[in-house]
Amino acid sequence: MNQRQSQAEQDQGRAGSESAVGLSRRRMLRRGLGVAAPVVATLASGPVSAGACLNPSGFASLATFNSRHPTGMNNCSGKSPSDWHALPAGSWPVPKFDVGGPTPVASTKFNDTIGAGGFGLTLGTNLNPSLDEILAQPFGTGGPLKVAPGIIALWLDTKANLVGSPPIFTVTQIATIWQSIYANGGAYKPPTGTIWTQQQTVDWITRSWT
Repeated sequence: MNQRQSQAEQDQGRAGSESAVGLSRRRMLRRGLGVAAPVVATLASGPVSAGACLNPSGFASLATFNSRHPTGMNNCSGKSPSDWHALPAGSWPVPKFDVGGPTPVASTKFNDTIGAGGFGLTLGTNLNPSLDEILAQPFGTGGPLKVAPGIIALWLDTKANLVGSPPIFTVTQIATIWQSIYANGGAYKPPTGTIWTQQQTVDWITRSWT
């Protein structure tokens, strides 16, 4: 009887030990499952944090940029192309309208400012469209004209001091970015690195407004 009892106690002890090991393994497994793999959010996946200006030079992904430039992000309070287009004339940092007749005519021309030097655009028979006329066009991928509304918004944001403090862009830099986009059919190529896709270009531009 004592021998059987001793054997039962040993069996129970082994079972308890195995149960503890199993529980420990299950806890480790749960902890392992609870640690998500790091997500690298690239521009191709869409805007990650709208309203945070990033200088595009050498930028490939948000995670990489943050690790290499921990102070390289400035909060932005920019406006989208449709926001700028909807504002009244007096709210622009540059003249928006000249009232010279029954129909207001936008006075700031794209080809005389951002698109100067052979990087201008046309709208049908309009050989020198205004900023406001291009802002009224759809913004997105599909070539330089599609990207231009976003560039105008970024240029106006810069003129209006809406691109961080201290500002992360100058209007001259915006014009240079546009020249690259124009030359590459709607995609931006940083000074170093490979050319972005058109979607990456559009996604990066949209980061300047909330």
